[in-house]
Amino acid sequence: MHFRSNYLLLIGFLSLLGSIQNTGAVFAQNQLTHFLYAANNRQAGISQQEAAAIAQRYVNGRILSISRSSSNYRVKILNNKGNIQVVTVSASDGTVLSTR
Repeated sequence: MHFRSNYLLLIGFLSLLGSIQNTGAVFAQNQLTHFLYAANNRQAGISQQEAAAIAQRYVNGRILSISRSSSNYRVKILNNKGNIQVVTVSASDGTVLSTR
């Protein structure tokens, strides 16, 4: 969903860039570079492996499963006492949102 909205924004920005005179083209190109960099970083977030490592810092044990929603990872861990714990990790920045 984010890709489509970013794509539409990019198309609009490129059409604006085409209508700018040469005097403003350098500024517009710099703005485009900044926009693409920010959009790319916003979508990237953390990987599944990073989420697993973060969750294991909070709960020692064996990872049973990892699932991702649009905004977070849900990591199931079998702890050293034999209980299953679920750690929710933000997919955007790796913050632990909850453990239960």
